[in-house]
Amino acid sequence: MSYEDLAIVDLYNRFSRTIRLFVIRRLGPVGADDIVQNVLLSVMAAVKDGQVRNPACLAGFVRTVTRHAIGAEIKHRLRQRTRMVDIAEPGLHLSDRQDPETLLQRRQVRELAGRILDVMPPRESEILTRFYVNEEPQEQIIAEMRLTLTQFRLMKSRAKARFGEYGRGIASGGRFRASQAGSAPHIQTQSTD
Repeated sequence: MSYEDLAIVDLYNRFSRTIRLFVIRRLGPVGADDIVQNVLLSVMAAVKDGQVRNPACLAGFVRTVTRHAIGAEIKHRLRQRTRMVDIAEPGLHLSDRQDPETLLQRRQVRELAGRILDVMPPRESEILTRFYVNEEPQEQIIAEMRLTLTQFRLMKSRAKARFGEYGRGIASGGRFRASQAGSAPHIQTQSTD
């Protein structure tokens, strides 16, 4: 047996069990042996290419390669699961299967958002509605509202801040109070006297 073959056997004996346990803890036993083999092959290739020069760093390198392999496997499984749901039930998405409580909460959030948008300055309300609700492309909004890119970003940022301010006011027990014509309404919080 050559020196290289002995090194491969030693690498396998030193790390395969630890890698396997780490993979099983993160992903379960299905496919764990394949991931262990792929990690060890990647480490061996890196060692041969001179990417690991210091033997004291080998364990850390193996751990890093293992984490990357686990991350790649998680992404692969998520893509596979999404495709399986789409194929099995073409019109059904995971977000469609929700309990009545979640559906009620979503409806309440939509209603609250609608109330806030109704009292916001018209252009700010329009930019938020078009961008977030209607999902129109930013280029289209800029062109149709006759804005520059900087104006668009600034207006959207201010509108989001105002939306959040109004929402926080309502969440803390406040209510809208109309102010002077043409200006934004204020939120008046209820006193705790």
